[in-house]
Amino acid sequence: MLNTDLNQLLVFAKVVEHGSFIAASRALGLPKTTVSRKVQELEERLGTRLLQRTTRRVALTEAGAIYHEYCSRIVQDMEEANLAVGRVQAVPRGELRVSASFSFGMGALVPLVPEFMARYPEIRLQLELRNDAVDLVAEGFDLSIRIGPLADSSYAVRYLAESRLALYASPDYLARAGQPATLDELIHRPTLTLSRLGRHGRFYWPLARQNGEAHEVAITPQLVANDPGVIKFAALAGLGVALLPLILIRPEVESGQLLPVLPDWEGPPTEIGAVYPSRRGLSPKVRVFIDFLSERLAHLSGDSSSAMGQG
Repeated sequence: MLNTDLNQLLVFAKVVEHGSFIAASRALGLPKTTVSRKVQELEERLGTRLLQRTTRRVALTEAGAIYHEYCSRIVQDMEEANLAVGRVQAVPRGELRVSASFSFGMGALVPLVPEFMARYPEIRLQLELRNDAVDLVAEGFDLSIRIGPLADSSYAVRYLAESRLALYASPDYLARAGQPATLDELIHRPTLTLSRLGRHGRFYWPLARQNGEAHEVAITPQLVANDPGVIKFAALAGLGVALLPLILIRPEVESGQLLPVLPDWEGPPTEIGAVYPSRRGLSPKVRVFIDFLSERLAHLSGDSSSAMGQG
């Protein structure tokens, strides 16, 4: 089989279409010497002359006319293929594989899925909820929603929202134990906390007011878990005071199932980011999903978004 360079076919077809090497070079944005060389290389590869050159124009030889008939079909197919790819790139469509932690997925992401799919019906969403680290490239994910510092700087990241933790408890618990008046009272209350807030076997809640006043409260938790969803359900069951992200519990707060405790105090902010393999060639389906999450997560928390950490 002849090892024909497709660029040679394209250049040859453009020379015939425009009637001269100079006109073809202008259309292709290539030097005239390059256009002439490509045609000459093609003729040498085929072992026959395709064009008769004159000072102003070129004409097809008999072999050139036959070759051009087939060559033009290939070039046309290539141009149609490029247009087809362009149409795919212009419209968000196809399978979109996303990973997120279980609690963030169930608490914040899953409720948004119907709206996203109604907005982009040609996207097939595959959502995988898991708490372990995901290798985006090896496992074939388009993106991952991550909470906190980005461990792997080889990935691109898009900031989506900011998380702040705050103290909540159930009405049943507060009816039994009463609202604590100071942070010191938390030391003697049953508390529910994330395992990531522990150091050397002890647990601390780093809390601050908007005026900058900060305290690190040492607690003796009744329940420790690496998944914020566990803490949420324990708080709903009335087991104690929990430090939780609003984005995870907004429906329960709005319905009165969970009530703020010491509302002047908040936990540290944590960023929520969309992580994807590369900034180059970001497909429309990934771009619109990231834009959608940025819009909706900000809306869920007003001017900032709260989310849980992972373990």
